[in-house]
Formats: sequence, C-alpha cells, structure tokens
Amino acid sequence: MKKIIAYRNYFNEFLKKLSEQEVFKILNSLDMLTQEEKVPRHYTKYIRDGLYEFRITYKNNEFRIFFMITKALKLKEEYYATKGNQ
Repeated sequence: MKKIIAYRNYFNEFLKKLSEQEVFKILNSLDMLTQEEKVPRHYTKYIRDGLYEFRITYKNNEFRIFFMITKALKLKEEYYATKGNQ
C-alpha cells in the first residue's frame, strides 16, 4: 500500500477552499491512488524528474495535484551515482 504525505500545509489549505462534494471526490480519488497497483492513465501524467500530476474531474472542474514517488527518486539517484563511478 502506498502512503501519501502532504508537503507542508498547502494541501489542507487547498481543501478548505472547496465544497464538501469536491473534497469527497478528491479524497476518494487519492484513496484509489494508494490502493490500486496500476492507476488508469487518464488520472496521472508524468511531468519530469519524478514529478507527476494527478488529475481529478468533478462536474466542470479539473483539479490537478502534483506528487512524487519517493522510491523511484531513490532508485534514480542510485542509478546516476553508480553510473558516474563507471
């Protein structure tokens, strides 16, 4: 199971500005992100350097939440560290 860690207080401040239904949709979608092995392609988009965008649509609004997969970042750092030693 994946774990979501919000950076500082930005996410909580963002949620406070939304309606109850929007918050419910976002939290359910994030729960799916933590539970599912593979997330449908229309939810995520790779940006660069380990940064992804998680897209959630509710009515006519599209919410975009940025995230990183820390395990992938550690593997990337290890790869480039060993590559430089060769």
